[in-house]
Amino acid sequence: MSVDIDFEGVEKKLTMLWDTQHPQNRNLTLRNVSVDLWVEQLAKIGCSILSHSANPRFDAYILSESSLFVYENGVVIKTCGLIQLFGIVPFIINLGLEYFEAALPDLFSYMRREFFDPHSQHQPHHCWTDEVDYLSAYFPDGNSQVFQWSVDSDEFFMFTHNGPHNVLVPSTFEVTMTKLCPQKMIHFFNNGNTAEETFVQSGMEKLFQSGTTFDLFQFDPMGFSMNGLLDGSYYTIHISPQDSCSYVSFEFTTFDKHHVMGDVESLVQTVKEVFNPGEYCVLYTHPYVEGGIIPPYVSERYVSKEINVGRSNLVTNYWCCKNVK
Repeated sequence: MSVDIDFEGVEKKLTMLWDTQHPQNRNLTLRNVSVDLWVEQLAKIGCSILSHSANPRFDAYILSESSLFVYENGVVIKTCGLIQLFGIVPFIINLGLEYFEAALPDLFSYMRREFFDPHSQHQPHHCWTDEVDYLSAYFPDGNSQVFQWSVDSDEFFMFTHNGPHNVLVPSTFEVTMTKLCPQKMIHFFNNGNTAEETFVQSGMEKLFQSGTTFDLFQFDPMGFSMNGLLDGSYYTIHISPQDSCSYVSFEFTTFDKHHVMGDVESLVQTVKEVFNPGEYCVLYTHPYVEGGIIPPYVSERYVSKEINVGRSNLVTNYWCCKNVK
């Protein structure tokens, strides 16, 4: 049975990376793929490019439904709504064949939180089993994982595949929030403010490290998206403020081996202060480091698994919680 909601804010996220250390790959970059070609391929899955920003490390696009990030050796694409994200998988696989002479990526991951209304999604996205069956046709040795903090919390789904070569595994910190405070969400209904004014007045500016450059987009009549660029790392926020389906995602992902994620506990608290969610889930993934210490805040609260991704172990931590007002 479908649920009566105005919009499905929960995102689907694909990451596809290739090793570029082999001699024939060193001078090739996916950043050479033209914007026109991205526009054409995104239109086929039902979304469009609204804004573009870049730094020396990657290109970032705000989409009509979330964001796209293009690095020299890979692509991260995140879409909300009813977008049929798997429709772009063959195109990106073909890019890897063209640019890197590789039939499949050296790291593939697909992940999402439980949808508000899975039955409204187009095939195969309305059911995790069907999504896994679809991806397994491309990646028969792929690994499917389901995380759940408690019996009454939302599930988190992840499918991964490893190619033959080693590739740097990114670290990701993400907070997804529901049942948000209406007084906080009022900022994200278009009342004539510019995107920059909304960014400041909502308090979002306190969430970012110094040196971050921003690309902001205010939707009409409601909604807000932003990308932040910091060296090889990106931030992205997407906000659906409607009472029936309020949803916010905050993500920080770094491809910089030596970048410090920072104090996870403090960042969770700051995100909560800005958006005041009724419920929230935290995803924290990072490569396993021999002898590394997991902060007590993580080890005491999260469901954790080690998954072999990109020829290394990815530590995936997932936690859901009701916000204590």
